[in-house]
Amino acid sequence: MLRNIMSHKIRTSALLALAFTSNAAFANGGHFLVDDATITDPGTCLFETWASRLNDESMAVLQPSCTTQGRWDIAVPLAYSWSNSEFTEVGLEVKTIVSDDILGGALAFSTGVIMDTIVDEFAGGFINIPYSSALNAYWTLHLNVGTEYDHIDKDWHATWGVATTYALTQHIEVITEVAGSGAEDPIWALGARYQFNRFEVDMSLARDTEMNDTLYTLGVNVAF
Repeated sequence: MLRNIMSHKIRTSALLALAFTSNAAFANGGHFLVDDATITDPGTCLFETWASRLNDESMAVLQPSCTTQGRWDIAVPLAYSWSNSEFTEVGLEVKTIVSDDILGGALAFSTGVIMDTIVDEFAGGFINIPYSSALNAYWTLHLNVGTEYDHIDKDWHATWGVATTYALTQHIEVITEVAGSGAEDPIWALGARYQFNRFEVDMSLARDTEMNDTLYTLGVNVAF
């Protein structure tokens, strides 16, 4: 989950406890705010890509990932600014399942670092602990707690997130979520996902209540 991709506020919106999925590498997809406690099957890879628009700025992220036989999901997100026509950041993220059965749900651990490719320096990092629990046949709850390092502030900030996934049909899910970082006002988001075999299309609308900005995102994920 690539958290630092445009301005400081866009970074927070785009990667707050990721990543922000069902049977994919991340709980709610790379661009969603709240991650879940699942990874792809060992030996399986996933290619996630999404494009976002905020005010007059546009960006895209390419994120290939693979899961090792030891159940470590390794992802390399790469951010591209359409507005500036250049790659801006590259990251390295790892995620693993801590427990498949704890308090009726699953617990995972993820961490990552981001490099600013424009100035060629460290841009930040994060640690996130996702927890997921199926409430019934339709609803699933996802909780995130963690911390992220902001190179601009030279400081660590606590992160949190809550999301629900509702299975509208066999292939369509509706996602609602809220996430925050440090003392900033939370970010709210609403999204949907269409799943068919190893192919997914998802979209989301995220509202930053502190900046009064809205982030529009469309993504495509393919597993192989």
